[in-house]
Amino acid sequence: MAAVTAWAEAPTTSLRPIGRDADLYKQAIPNVSEIIADSGITGTVAFAVIDVESGVWLEASNATDGIPPASSIKAITALYALDQLGPDHVFETRLLATGGVVNGEVQGDLLLVGGGDPTLDSDNLGKMAEDLKEAGIIGVKGKFKVYEGSLPSTFAIDPEQPDHVGYNPGVSGIALNYNRVHFEWKRDGNGYDVTMEGRAARYAPAVRAASMEVVDRSGPVYT
Repeated sequence: MAAVTAWAEAPTTSLRPIGRDADLYKQAIPNVSEIIADSGITGTVAFAVIDVESGVWLEASNATDGIPPASSIKAITALYALDQLGPDHVFETRLLATGGVVNGEVQGDLLLVGGGDPTLDSDNLGKMAEDLKEAGIIGVKGKFKVYEGSLPSTFAIDPEQPDHVGYNPGVSGIALNYNRVHFEWKRDGNGYDVTMEGRAARYAPAVRAASMEVVDRSGPVYT
């Protein structure tokens, strides 16, 4: 038996691969249905992404289903604030004194003037007190007053919603610790030791504007 050797000549031109579709990479991107399925979200998910200038629908899922909307109104509020106030706006909380200062003592009242700062907390007030001390203020002849008139005041955002929930706080020109207090109870003998504080990272002053007690009841678990 004899082996036959075959010789193959190299191609005269290099082989050119078949060109890929310019949008081929998009095939690796999961579609909306896959993203929703992988997220583990239960229930019905509906949304629509629309170009506000052209009106073109960019993406949608169950867009015509009538279901309760997500808590997205804050995005519209943020856009309005950005448009009206600008990206460099800073909310200011100020300390003002009436009657002048003599030998480190305010002759009139000391005013805490709110400017609508939503992030004001106990640590900020502590820093303002430190700044007063460094400025040489050692006393106030008059009263300590708080001004909240820079914004309209309301007890709750929506009176039809429960008043204890965190998304329905009061609104005014000054708010501290997101209008929340820290409520803590510990077993103490046959009863409970109850504390309420305006907690921040450094300071945790006691709350005197409200009180809480532990009672035996079946529900609700709040008041």
